[in-house]
Amino acid sequence: MRRYCLCLLRCISLLVVFSFYLPGCTSLVDAESERVLFIGNSYTYYNDVPRQIGERALEQRRKPLPEISAITAGGADLREHLENPEITAALQTGEWDIVVLQGQSLEPLKNYNGFLNAAEGLAAIAKSAGAEVYFYETWARRAGESEYEYPWSGGNPTAMQEALHAAYAEAADRCGARLIPVGSIWLEFHRAHPEVALYRHDGAHPTPQGSYLTAVVLTGYLLEIDPEDVQYLPWGVSLDEKKVIDSFISRMIAE
Repeated sequence: MRRYCLCLLRCISLLVVFSFYLPGCTSLVDAESERVLFIGNSYTYYNDVPRQIGERALEQRRKPLPEISAITAGGADLREHLENPEITAALQTGEWDIVVLQGQSLEPLKNYNGFLNAAEGLAAIAKSAGAEVYFYETWARRAGESEYEYPWSGGNPTAMQEALHAAYAEAADRCGARLIPVGSIWLEFHRAHPEVALYRHDGAHPTPQGSYLTAVVLTGYLLEIDPEDVQYLPWGVSLDEKKVIDSFISRMIAE
């Protein structure tokens, strides 16, 4: 059984509080806050992407300020999330304004129909409780990784990313949801700036730079914050790397 974690990042006034959410607990929330729930795995929790989004919103004093929560489990796919009663119960509370769904990184390639069915199931629960749903498209494996030996991979990062994008776009279309093309933008940036290391040694998980790029894209799409307006710099990312990422993402989102 996977170990799930539900974490809460609340951005209220000039204070950021990070805590564990306990079922049945009532929290005091700013009436003007926007409640965002991420459901995903290590691609969400590595380098604390939800916290980075909250820090960016806090710096900009965005109104309404977001209250960001994340339910994550390493390696979990959307089917596992759908079959987890704690997750479906959390979605049914009606507490969320926005729900962001992120599947296992190879799930749409190896189990396309299962991915779509689980996406529809989770999105239906979230929407019935009043949330707007977004799909967070993940990125292809780094070139040369062993996954490219298998036919379902497409044989190269371009083909893999196209298949991932198509699957997430189909899920968003079926569910009446919005797509955040993190993976497609990741690949474009990686091609343009190979000097910035986005991948860890395993060719899959993000470095601090990769997670920073992810947080910048998500913040831009979810909260409409221009990357170049934000000064926040997370651990492990140099100022030069930040400027390159911010400038590139700002142009991509504007297009």
